[in-house]
Amino acid sequence: NGLIQNINFEVTANFNMKSLSIKPVGLSFIYNRSLHNYKIFGAVELDIQKDTIKASLGTLENPGISISEGKVDSIFISVSSHFELKKLSIETDSLGIKWTKVPDGNVFLFFGKVKIEIDSNKIAFDFGTISKPGLVFRNGKIDSLKISTTDDIHFAGFEVATEDLTLEYSDSIYHLYGKIMLKKMWSAKIDLGSGPGSGITLDLTNKPAKMIIDKAEFELDDIDLGPVTLKDLKLNMVQNKVQEADLKVDIPPGWEIDAKMQFKYNNNSLEINSVDISWEALKFEEAIA
Repeated sequence: NGLIQNINFEVTANFNMKSLSIKPVGLSFIYNRSLHNYKIFGAVELDIQKDTIKASLGTLENPGISISEGKVDSIFISVSSHFELKKLSIETDSLGIKWTKVPDGNVFLFFGKVKIEIDSNKIAFDFGTISKPGLVFRNGKIDSLKISTTDDIHFAGFEVATEDLTLEYSDSIYHLYGKIMLKKMWSAKIDLGSGPGSGITLDLTNKPAKMIIDKAEFELDDIDLGPVTLKDLKLNMVQNKVQEADLKVDIPPGWEIDAKMQFKYNNNSLEINSVDISWEALKFEEAIA
């Protein structure tokens, strides 16, 4: 009937799709007249505020971009390569990107699993789900980046378990905050705050990224060590190292004594080396009272 039924060609020019800058690497475009449908699929590079992410727009059978009746039906992108985002190196485990239309424009939702190396830790982070994404890219800019982990890590020399430790990008800085638990010495929690500015920042000058604690004091209380209880324990950290720990020791039959805790390194982790007790009585009767 003289009408074109199908069009199939390779896309080579860079283009923007719903505020996302896309560079074709091996990208195909197919038009099917009977279905009134366009399909775009293949390999691409995404520009996320000057950071490049190698990605896939799917296959012919499962295209990343589908257009019907002149309107975009869906955009779904998968990422399997390593990439940098605001100088932070990210290793993908399974990362997806989904477009959604919102009243104030266009949003791409990043979700899945990644690994990030910080100090000597390679930490598995949850990048969220479609309903609660770890990264929101809104109208061409990063609107929010907030991911979490429950991996065990080394922190300031201690081996710790994490409890929803959060990594958030805010004001051009990566922040770590949440709760951690010291593992080897006692089951005590340290609160690193509930938002940016209250916990730790990352130094991205070199790779891997490093945790930065300029100066901090963590207070723990009522740590049960069997025959004795540690109270009012204060860990003082300067430049990422525990400098000293002041505390009080409760010993039977109810004495409370000032003490100092000394640490040693064992397999890259801090352990208690000794607890020095300072106890002085002016009279014999006071010492045994």
